[in-house]
Amino acid sequence: MKNDKIFRKIVQIVKNNNINLTHNSSLIMIGSCFSLEVGKRLKKACFEINQPFGTIFNPITIGNNLLRIIDKDNFTKNDLIEQNNVFYSWHHSSKNYYDNDSTALIKKVNGEIDSLNKSFSKNPILILTFGTSIVYEYNNKIVGNCHKQPSNHFQKRRLSIEDIVSCWKNIIKKCPDQHFIFTVSPVRHYKDGIVENNRSKAVLILAIDELVKLFPNQISYFPSYEIIMDELRDYRFYNADMIHPNKESVEYIWIKFQETYMNNKTIEIINKCDKLRQALDHKPFLNSSKEYEQFLENLKQKIASISNQTPLYNWSDEIVKINSELA
Repeated sequence: MKNDKIFRKIVQIVKNNNINLTHNSSLIMIGSCFSLEVGKRLKKACFEINQPFGTIFNPITIGNNLLRIIDKDNFTKNDLIEQNNVFYSWHHSSKNYYDNDSTALIKKVNGEIDSLNKSFSKNPILILTFGTSIVYEYNNKIVGNCHKQPSNHFQKRRLSIEDIVSCWKNIIKKCPDQHFIFTVSPVRHYKDGIVENNRSKAVLILAIDELVKLFPNQISYFPSYEIIMDELRDYRFYNADMIHPNKESVEYIWIKFQETYMNNKTIEIINKCDKLRQALDHKPFLNSSKEYEQFLENLKQKIASISNQTPLYNWSDEIVKINSELA
């Protein structure tokens, strides 16, 4: 007996033929922690990626930070906050962006701005993940991170669709040759309440939809939020906190992302890179065996071969690891 029942809905993704990610593509990823998760997989797949500023959730800070890169607009000490003799930036995540010396921190963040500004000569594809439309203002300016300061120091509000569209319309007009991939993080912000979280996500989705209509040749929307909400609507696809998607769901998103923005040749190279990494993680029973030495030499040859197909990726760390095993 034929069974035609389908037990889940599949999100139909409209492919944007103007965007084709290959290993010749330089990528800049800015946004929430979900963007960082996909970034890890792109790096493992041997793409050249930059992930500046750390985890940033709101679209205005993401946009302002991108403008700083485009305009090479440096940060100053007025952009920093000090607490317990440690300096942080209002525009960055606290992870990896802090220092006991304010001058050193400013040098670090402006060095990143300078490097990324130069990278625009490669015409990078920009992948941007919005997490929330709820923002916090300090001295009438939206901050990217409150750094655990007292809540009464900030004004909290939800952005309007127009707030986001106005900000990003100006940015995209400045970059007529750039391609943008926008997505909304499926990570729920339950601290604001379930109803408010849904309203917040709705603002992000509608704002991006307006931008896609304005710039259809430059912008693509990748529905990571919808895939998690509708295709994977089960708590078994979440970590123990029941908020963050687990490894299996992120891997599913990653496969969907490949199918949407990469051709068969690029996916084939990714599979080769995966096999190489599995071989690099191989632990032999006897390190000194001739067979293992030959195995490592063969790995070096395979890396030399695939490096021609991944021209922007630097394999030096992997070669150092192999040479240390051979020593």
